Amino acid sequence: MNLDKIKKRPRMTYAPLLVLTVSIFVFSGCAGNSRENKLRPPAPIIVSISIGDDKITSSPSSVGAGPTTFKIINLSSTAQRLTIRRDESEHSTGDFDPEDTTTLKMNLKPGDYELVASDALAVEPKRFRVTKERPSSQNDLLLP
Repeated sequence: MNLDKIKKRPRMTYAPLLVLTVSIFVFSGCAGNSRENKLRPPAPIIVSISIGDDKITSSPSSVGAGPTTFKIINLSSTAQRLTIRRDESEHSTGDFDPEDTTTLKMNLKPGDYELVASDALAVEPKRFRVTKERPSSQNDLLLP
């Protein structure tokens, strides 16, 4: 075999590849972090509300501001609708039958709210107080 006739391939140097790889790792850490970490909102809280023939009760009667789920049961003898009012805003459930339940989710702000049943002449409205915002659930584990 004649070695002179065999073409030798040019030897590839790995220096440019090494320089490129190192520069990618070095400069990727230099980018500024333009995204600020925001805390999670407070964990949702559940408030139980019952509408009776003559009054509305809630448990608890006050909560901290943040995401809130109202579980409402109609213990009166007629179909009812619950309205939660604060200043100019209000949120309402649809009509629901006696011994039926419904759910209303809201993000409450601090202040005084009024719980009003659709049969406002027979059922006395209830005041509901929302205090300062509850703490973040940032470090709470196993939340839904």
